[in-house]
Amino acid sequence: MTRRVLTLIATLFAANLLCVAVMGQQDRTYPAFTLVTRYTEYGVKGEELRVATSTRYQSSTGDWRSVSKSDGDEHASLYRRGAGVYQSNSRTSRLIKEMSHAPGCPLRTAADLRADSKFDRTEDVLGFTAYVLVDRAVKDLVMEHYYVAELGGGTPVKSKTTHSSGLRFEAEPISIKLGEPDPLDVSGPDYVVIEQEPVWSNNLHEQLLSKPDPEYPADAIARRLSGLVTVMITIDDLGQVVVAAVRPGSAPSPLREAAIEAAYKASFKPMVIDGRPVIARGYINYQFVQPK
Repeated sequence: MTRRVLTLIATLFAANLLCVAVMGQQDRTYPAFTLVTRYTEYGVKGEELRVATSTRYQSSTGDWRSVSKSDGDEHASLYRRGAGVYQSNSRTSRLIKEMSHAPGCPLRTAADLRADSKFDRTEDVLGFTAYVLVDRAVKDLVMEHYYVAELGGGTPVKSKTTHSSGLRFEAEPISIKLGEPDPLDVSGPDYVVIEQEPVWSNNLHEQLLSKPDPEYPADAIARRLSGLVTVMITIDDLGQVVVAAVRPGSAPSPLREAAIEAAYKASFKPMVIDGRPVIARGYINYQFVQPK
């Protein structure tokens, strides 16, 4: 499958999981809740590529924070009303702006959801009635999103994205707790804030100064795991990697983790635009070949 298709799948899936509530445009406020979700990626043969858990803290103010952990590192997406959407990373203690404005998700009643042209059926999700909207707007993709009116009807509590190749992403809720989360869970740690949105580069690899090889995990060798891992990285204005994350759909977990560790050790020439170094984002690849 092409990189473009994989990136599109990941973007569509993430966009629906992290919908921003539109506040101040409707009479009712967004319900406050805490949602714990298990996220699973499946390969084209149905094999599990990655399993992770995330927690979304939704405040009645409209602010939210969605947090996941990997190998002791904490990654989060945050929405701050009037400021924008940010990504945080405990490994480098940075809070990086993703966008100043998010399009948002409307607050919808049960009647609104049932009247939607994409409405397909209702299902029980952890004791709530979920309205399932099915989207086939993109060729070879089927996306199912489960909305609960009591939780605002704008943010999916469950999602499934399936490609005709067999690649599949699922977000399954584990628990839903109503009530206002702790303010610190919504705001997150006091990290260094980078207000400049990253500039995308298709040629970020050309800025490389050093790219140490990843360590081939022993269990990956034993399991005869190999393949290409594509890592999306963000570099600061000094050329240091401040965020590294594997593109969804890439290789099993042991290889992904090794690639991320290697990516954080890479160094780059700063990306310069109009004579000034900027925050930049792009892909680098790591090929794992079984030793003979």
